Amino acid sequence: MGALRAVVFSDSHGNYDVLEKIMERHVEDAELFIHLGDGEREAELLSYVYNNKKMLFVAGNCDWGSEKPGYDLADFAGKKIFMTHGADLGVKYSIGPAVSEARKFGADILLYGHTHIAYVGYEDGLYIMNPGSCARPREGAPSYGVIDITNAGIHMHTVEIYTGGKGRRKAPPDFFMKSVLKPLHKAYSEKENEKERNSYGA
Repeated sequence: MGALRAVVFSDSHGNYDVLEKIMERHVEDAELFIHLGDGEREAELLSYVYNNKKMLFVAGNCDWGSEKPGYDLADFAGKKIFMTHGADLGVKYSIGPAVSEARKFGADILLYGHTHIAYVGYEDGLYIMNPGSCARPREGAPSYGVIDITNAGIHMHTVEIYTGGKGRRKAPPDFFMKSVLKPLHKAYSEKENEKERNSYGA
């Protein structure tokens, strides 16, 4: 197996530009993108713009009205990932409950956000990462995380982002997401599915 890469971001808080910058940097070398909450609106927009890339996201405590779960499980490159925003598990005070939840599901990797502080660790067979906030860090520069899985094992690290001090584009309001982007994405998906059906019938 060659190296497979997942890119992890969290706590973008409306800053679409920074997500797009990360996406453009890794669109060719990553197979999976994960958003850990507090930025669902721009994460959804990103998933429509880059609809050929696999993207997963969970809800954060600031994603009001979200229908997404607060945690999720994913199988990637033969490893099980437990991902959560972490607010409900009190990660600002201790990662112990999040570690326990990850172990309960037999996870190899625990991903969490919420603290806006980057962290990479390892505890008794469990790889742990908080990618930090890609928009509003509480320590250091904005950051995101990278997970590489190879035959040699799991390697994780965080990457600082240089924002250049420029303004940002916010994600579009909810009514635009629901009335314009989602119908366009649905129409595109239906068109692609029709092409696929026709190719099978050819």
